[in-house]
Amino acid sequence: FWLILRFGGLFAGMSMGFITYAPTFWQELGMDALVSSRYFTIFSLLAVVATMLAGKVSEKFGNIVFILYLHIAFIIGLVIAILTGISSAVMLIISIVGAAIGFACYTTMLPTITTEVFGSRDFEKITGYFMAANYIGLCLVSPVVGGIRDKMGSFVPAFWLLVGMAAVSMIAIIIGIRNAPMRKLLSQAKNQN
Repeated sequence: FWLILRFGGLFAGMSMGFITYAPTFWQELGMDALVSSRYFTIFSLLAVVATMLAGKVSEKFGNIVFILYLHIAFIIGLVIAILTGISSAVMLIISIVGAAIGFACYTTMLPTITTEVFGSRDFEKITGYFMAANYIGLCLVSPVVGGIRDKMGSFVPAFWLLVGMAAVSMIAIIIGIRNAPMRKLLSQAKNQN
């Protein structure tokens, strides 16, 4: 519970750092404001589709694959954005696709894994805690990412921090799922039969 709450919930909100600042990041690299808004529109449309598809990934392959899929896509998208900036339209689109897939970390990840990890009995209460951590992460986005940008003169160090947070989040949530109370109960029930 605490691993998922601290790292999964907090990162889910903090993952919005790239999404919030991507247009400004692109403009700092020389992209026209109108062009950056077009790319952000593409991101927004892809995020909707990717979020719907993420649910299918969870249903078909389970929550561990779901968590890996979301986080790895986000990490790849962000690393490509950091390393290539706006130098290649193809790489820019790939980074946008990765960030769009990772958007489900913020929207649907925590409610999706809650039942598998803790069962449905206290779903509302547990999800409430997770979403509170998510919103705390959202509250920290501007001071952390903006503060790093102001101090360092670039969004790149803040985005590297988000990459690290995504990796920690992924590992913490997978550990949380593997040690889930519901998994232990199901395992004990199978052993008794």
